[in-house]
Amino acid sequence: MRMNTSIKFAVLGFLFLACQEVAPEQFSNSDLASTPVVKATWLEKPAHIFAQGKVDYDERFMYNVSARVSGRIEKLYVKYPNIPVKKGEKILELYSAELVSLQKHLLLLQSQGEERLVKENTVRLLRLGLSQKEIDHLLQTQTVLERVPVHSPFAGVAHFPEIASAGEMSAPEDPMGMGDSKTRQAVSSGVLEEGAYLSRGQTFLQIAEHKKLWVWLAVPRNQADFVYEGDWVKLQNGTQNLETKIDFIPLGQKDPSAFWARASIEEAWQVGTSVQAEIISSEPYSGLFLPKTAVSEQGLRRLVWKKTPQGFQAQEVLLGISLANDVQILQGINAEDEIVKNAAYLLDSDTFIQP
Repeated sequence: MRMNTSIKFAVLGFLFLACQEVAPEQFSNSDLASTPVVKATWLEKPAHIFAQGKVDYDERFMYNVSARVSGRIEKLYVKYPNIPVKKGEKILELYSAELVSLQKHLLLLQSQGEERLVKENTVRLLRLGLSQKEIDHLLQTQTVLERVPVHSPFAGVAHFPEIASAGEMSAPEDPMGMGDSKTRQAVSSGVLEEGAYLSRGQTFLQIAEHKKLWVWLAVPRNQADFVYEGDWVKLQNGTQNLETKIDFIPLGQKDPSAFWARASIEEAWQVGTSVQAEIISSEPYSGLFLPKTAVSEQGLRRLVWKKTPQGFQAQEVLLGISLANDVQILQGINAEDEIVKNAAYLLDSDTFIQP
């Protein structure tokens, strides 16, 4: 059965009136007296800024491993990032038409008794990655080494650089006329794969010292003025704690959400690990502070409830630095204002005046 239109409007009108705010004059002074209030406190002491951070490689201790000669990866031994690599450890085996051609040419010179040219071509092969032991074996057995092992010249942790390439790439011109007819597949971005093709001089692997790391800290923008190079910072990764100093702050930062600062550590922390940071600023702060409980978040606005003779007035404030239990008030109130100690107490109450 449908409701009569006049009855419907009467019901809606009743509900509207019921939802209206009760005028503050209707509340007795006991409503004001029973609500705990505080005044902002003036503080002046070293700032402690809390920030989130992430562990990254220290690029000053990251070494490039580049291909000395063009060729195709036949066998790959270091397949994943962040695994330890020893100095001299075999990284991959490479087929290079150029190296095959040079080895054959060296054998030809040996058979012709060209000792001077044999020495010159031996030096050339050494510079292209063959070891003296491998060259001696070649000359003794007359057997060409088609899959040349490539060893790591550094010790540390493996990291694959981002390599810009797409699809397939053709082999470069072979100066010795011994080019391989197989299709060359490019090294995909940031990944090594068997069958991929390396160009001469191409960096295909980076070795980072596993105890030389950076921690990038995202400092809240409203606290950036308190952070300086040389400030002490306490870091915690969930299981370990350590102290270090901020050693670098990039200039010209435009990120609106965070201000970046960097600290260096010498610990075997996992790259990519999130850390909690507490920065002890060398610049003391001073200003008015309220308990964090006195400030409520209303969307993008930050409000406190200021006591007035008529009730509690919602007052928008601008926040500054945040401490463990207190927050700095930059604008909106003064030291004489009485503020509700627990803003949540009034969220469901009608004893305040809307701003």
